[in-house]
Amino acid sequence: MEKVIRDVIEYCNAQMVDPLYTWQGVSNALLRENLEKQQKERVTAELAREQTQNETDALIESVDEDLNRMKRQVEELTRANEALLCENQGLRAKLRAKDEVPILYLGEEEELFQGEIREMILDALSESLEHTAGKTRRADVLNDILQSNRYEKIHEQREKTIKNLFRDYKTMSGTLRQELQKFGFTITEDGKHYRLTYYGDERYHTTVSKTASDRRSGMNTAADIVREML
Repeated sequence: MEKVIRDVIEYCNAQMVDPLYTWQGVSNALLRENLEKQQKERVTAELAREQTQNETDALIESVDEDLNRMKRQVEELTRANEALLCENQGLRAKLRAKDEVPILYLGEEEELFQGEIREMILDALSESLEHTAGKTRRADVLNDILQSNRYEKIHEQREKTIKNLFRDYKTMSGTLRQELQKFGFTITEDGKHYRLTYYGDERYHTTVSKTASDRRSGMNTAADIVREML
């Protein structure tokens, strides 16, 4: 009997048993499954890290380009400002060297474009001359100043330009935007309107509807600009 039992046990031990039928086999299967899961998670994490790193590098490169571009702009503006300062000093030196005595001196207000203040003063003198009786000392003096200072009537030209731009205004077209920017306006969106700031000076601004309600909308805007900024 003992020999039969040993033969049966030896026979059973010699058979191939599926690992999942043993505790060791189940443990090994679980370990392999966890290992594969961890490997997949690691690969996913590595891919995400690489993508994040690439995006970060691209962002840093973009910021560097913007900083370099702004640095170049600052350098260009600095050189332009220095050139204008030198030109201004030269002009002041020429004025001091002349025998003529200037009638007026500039205050603290800076010109928004070349010749603006001079033309405004001549405009005022011209308007005053129109309301001054002829053959009087005042009329002769005003007329003499106007004749001696190349009065170009820039105000009238700019007023005509603004009225032409806003005639039959319907919406802010690309062409109109370019012309207004050439004229000196900074254009920004303000809800249902566009905000027009004259030469970036916040003291002088107006708004225009994105879509005109009637034909008078554009002419009203032009009238506001002429009255408040020109």
